[in-house]
Amino acid sequence: MQIKTITDYAIKAILSIAATEAGKSSKEISDEICVPREYLIQIAKPLKSAGILVASPGKNGGYFLGRPAKEITLWDILSVTEGIENINRCIINAQTCRRTNPENCPLRKVYASLQQQIQTFMQSITILDLLQGGYTLNQCLSVEQ
Repeated sequence: MQIKTITDYAIKAILSIAATEAGKSSKEISDEICVPREYLIQIAKPLKSAGILVASPGKNGGYFLGRPAKEITLWDILSVTEGIENINRCIINAQTCRRTNPENCPLRKVYASLQQQIQTFMQSITILDLLQGGYTLNQCLSVEQ
């Protein structure tokens, strides 16, 4: 299981915005997290739909947090960017299993336990936690010619 690149960038963008009380322009964020501005805008769309980010157009506009940093968890972001909330479909619907008695399947129980542990862990970490832990964005690597 690997977290998608879009999730990594989404978390970095949210941290960038949360690190300041004022909003940030898409250019400021994209420069800071080292992604093209157009890609950042694509990343931000589902985060806006989920209420994690708010965009304000205009000269003094930019991206702002949709709610306080202490209320945005890593699970909130993963749920939006990963597009899944369960590690296996059998957790959602036992009928997807071809076993005769999926409710007693030992593998399904392992998946359900792992799912709960991942979810609980990711729900316990907020953007504020990461900021208070001294999170800093890495500088973009520059290639000298």
